Amino acid sequence: MVSREPRLSVMMRCSSVVFLFLAQCSTGARILAVFHTFSMSHFAVFEPLVLQLISRGHEVVLVSGYPLSAPSNKYEHIDIMEAKQKFNGSWSLGSFPEIPTAFQNVLAIIGKQIEENENVFRLGRVQDLINSERKFDLVIVEQFTSDVFYSFATKFNAPLITFSSCPPMPWAMDHYGAPAGLAFSPNLFSGFTHNMGLTQRTLNVLQVLFAKLYHRFVLNRVSEAMSKRYFGDGISALEDTARNSSLLLVNSHFTFFSSKPLPPQVVEVGGIHVKQPKSLSEDLDRWMN
Repeated sequence: MVSREPRLSVMMRCSSVVFLFLAQCSTGARILAVFHTFSMSHFAVFEPLVLQLISRGHEVVLVSGYPLSAPSNKYEHIDIMEAKQKFNGSWSLGSFPEIPTAFQNVLAIIGKQIEENENVFRLGRVQDLINSERKFDLVIVEQFTSDVFYSFATKFNAPLITFSSCPPMPWAMDHYGAPAGLAFSPNLFSGFTHNMGLTQRTLNVLQVLFAKLYHRFVLNRVSEAMSKRYFGDGISALEDTARNSSLLLVNSHFTFFSSKPLPPQVVEVGGIHVKQPKSLSEDLDRWMN
């Protein structure tokens, strides 16, 4: 009887060669990351995610005002800092003198983005990206004030992940079916803690209601018009795109912002920007320990 061991050995070797060949042929995902806010404090939260994606073999096209601190041939930077330089500050809170101070924080943050977003889309390099035939496996977009940049996911027919560098805007959680919990969870604009009295809770509700109405009937209409102007009339409605997003990453943690019920597709990643500390020198380590 002929032994089967040599035959099995040959099959195992052939299988190993095939798997090694497939491993060499495999490639990472192509990811488009759009972080449009001109604030280094925002980008400091996003950069670790991009660097980690690159370190795991993915290719990233980064649209932002800041380059990565660690250069790599796995990423392409589309610089949009020029759009910030064009912002002339013509939008002013003076246009709304009758608005109470408690609600002006909402307008100050949201209104400034209207002009900056327009300036970003006017950049030639951004226009080249929109008009290109590139293929992306995933689109990651900053979740902040306007949803207009979500249209990149529709344009490239790719899944959308949103990333907030701070606790999410009041209207963002509606896209994921998360309860607001306004009786115990202060909104981003309030400055309250979770120990709110009746007056603070009432103001908390009014601020969130005002922010949602302003976003829906003012900012979202401007954003919809901007989306159709630069992506074409056939682009999906921003509200639909936002509700179809796959995941929301939030730079928050329950130890700082109190615990609250969150659906599975909302993930807190507070501390993602914290780097591992450097090792102590030998002398200092000996003295400390």
